[in-house]
Amino acid sequence: MTRRKSGSSSSDLAVALSFVFLIATLALGVIGCDTDPVSEPSPEPADDPVDVDPEEAATVIDVNCADICHSLDPVHAAEKSVGEWRAHLEHHEASNRIELTEEETELIVHYLAVR
Repeated sequence: MTRRKSGSSSSDLAVALSFVFLIATLALGVIGCDTDPVSEPSPEPADDPVDVDPEEAATVIDVNCADICHSLDPVHAAEKSVGEWRAHLEHHEASNRIELTEEETELIVHYLAVR
C-alpha cells in the first residue's frame, strides 16, 4: 500500500475545486439563479379614474349592490379612490356577497371614484 505525502497535490486541488464548483452550482439553483425566463406579472388595473357611462354603472351598482347587500346611501356617502373602491368590492366578492366580472368591477370603481 502506498502512502501519500501530506500536503496538497494538484489532483487534491482539482478535486477540492470541483467540489466547491458543485456546491456553488447547487446553491445558485436553490436560491433561484436559474436560467428560466422570468414571467412578467400581469398588469394591475389602473388606479387613475377614467370616464365611464354613468347610466351603465348605476345599473350595475343597482343590480349587484342595492338589490343584494344594502341601500345605496352608504355608497353615495363614501368618498374613496379607485383603489379603495376596488378593495371594497374585492372584500364583498371574497365574502360571497357579490360576483362581478372584471369589467363590471372596473366600471363600478371608476364611476364611484369620480362621481
